[in-house]
Amino acid sequence: MKLPYGVVLMGGRSTRMGTDKSMIQLDNRYLYEIAIEKLLPFCAHIRLSINENQSNLNHTFPTIIDKYENTGPIGGILSCFENDISPILVLAPDLVNMSVDTIKDLIGIHQKNNQSCSMYYDSDQQMYEPMLSIWEKSALVQLQTFYMNDGRSLQKFLNTINAPRHTLYNTEEFVNINTAQEKEAWLQKR
Repeated sequence: MKLPYGVVLMGGRSTRMGTDKSMIQLDNRYLYEIAIEKLLPFCAHIRLSINENQSNLNHTFPTIIDKYENTGPIGGILSCFENDISPILVLAPDLVNMSVDTIKDLIGIHQKNNQSCSMYYDSDQQMYEPMLSIWEKSALVQLQTFYMNDGRSLQKFLNTINAPRHTLYNTEEFVNINTAQEKEAWLQKR
């Protein structure tokens, strides 16, 4: 596998938070900056997947504006693909507990199994965890076809293609911050 493009998937609307989650600061750094730092050791290039309202962000990394409004992560992933970026290593900035070791392990799994997409699977919740994932061009073509046929659920897509289910060992790393209360609870645990 060639070095992937690192994609910080930060174009969500953050409606439950009431403000752009990627711009929340922890330890004097924005969440998107923390995500970039976690991706840098593994990626040839970094891209920020953003929505149109975020186009005035002050940063040094190239951006890809979501072409698909209100489609969730599918829109961001497809927008990256349509900018001829693959393979991509996706990380959502609100996965504040994500470790570099878990990212490294996923890359190892992906390389060893030679898969079109790789991510962890939470067997207790019976759902994939695509906010940390690797996508090859072949999976992105399948995702585009799914979307063009009115598919909007990333979970449904992954089940449809029977994506590999890699065991998730540490569910705490996939806890995301969606509300101000969750942010405060996370800060108190530190």
